[in-house]
Formats: sequence, C-alpha cells, structure tokens
Amino acid sequence: MARILGLDASLTSCGWALGDTITKKIIESGCIFPVCYGEVRLKDLRNKFKMLLDVLKPDWCFIEAYAYSVQWGATYDLGEAGGIYRLGMSDFGVGYLEINSSMWKIWLSGKGKLDPKEAKKVVFEKFGLNSKVEHEVDGISLAMLGVMFYNVWMRKEPLRLGMYEEDVYNYITDFIPVVTDSTKKQKKPKRRKRWWL
Repeated sequence: MARILGLDASLTSCGWALGDTITKKIIESGCIFPVCYGEVRLKDLRNKFKMLLDVLKPDWCFIEAYAYSVQWGATYDLGEAGGIYRLGMSDFGVGYLEINSSMWKIWLSGKGKLDPKEAKKVVFEKFGLNSKVEHEVDGISLAMLGVMFYNVWMRKEPLRLGMYEEDVYNYITDFIPVVTDSTKKQKKPKRRKRWWL
C-alpha cells in the first residue's frame, strides 16, 4: 500500500488530501490556512506543513505546479511559499511530482479549464466527496490522480477511468526517466506533443 498526498498550495491556503492506493479512496482531507504575512506567514506554513507530514506520513505527493499571476509581488511570494512545501517534503523523504492544473482538470473532467463550482460537482459525482473549500477539492483531485498513476505505473493496473486518462498518464510519464543504475547519468525523456499544448 502507498499513501499519496495531493497538494494544492497557494499563498492564502493549502488544500490537501491523502489517498490510499489499495482502497482507491481518500483517507483524509483538509486545508492549511496560514496567518499574517511575510516571514511570519512562511514560518507558520512551515510548521503546519511539517506537522501535517508527520501525522499523514505520505509515500509520494502530487503537487500542483506553479501558476503565476500578472502581479509580480504575488509571484515572488508564491515562489517562497512553494519552496516551503518542497523543502518540507525533502526533509521527510517524500518524493513529489508537479502537475499542471490543466492536466489534472483534463483527467478529472475532460476540460483544461474548470471553475471551482464545476470541480466540486465532478469530485462529488466521481468520488462521493463533498467539500466547500476550493483548494481542498483540488487536493482531492490531485490525490486521486496520484492514486491512479501509482496503480498503473507500479502495480500495472489497466487505464479505465475515462477517455483522457491515457493521455494524461503519458504526459506525466514523459517527465519520469526509467532509472536502471543510479551511478549512470540518465537522459531526459523527450516530451510528447499533445493536442491541448
């Protein structure tokens, strides 16, 4: 069994969910809300996230990749906050994959753009989970995508969730080299072209 953490991190909140690869269900989900601004916020994020990792003990994480706004100040702050999450996972030995928001939304609904209300509806219909917090819903989606990917990649289960599952699976595997010998330098795999890119 592997425990997959889905993480939708932002400056104002961090939605998370823990998925089980055996039951293919969400064990637990929630949202971290940092306090204040600046260094105080970063310290609060670090402490709360490390406590979360210590309790959940995930084996792997699917984290939403950076999505920058036109506000350069917010872009800088987001990079700092993102570093807190990535360093935290490194400290606990948790490997992670960064997933573009359009990728998990295509996997979830077949559309690269999905507003929060639609995402909540699809998550409820597919997984029977209901949350009022947008980032928690995104964390659930990322965790379930991670569960699917793990079961296909490691346990060789068939792809069967939806018509876009194979495309998204192949897109993710483009960024994972097959490691046969850690002492040898691995070539970066070529990125396949997809119709939505």
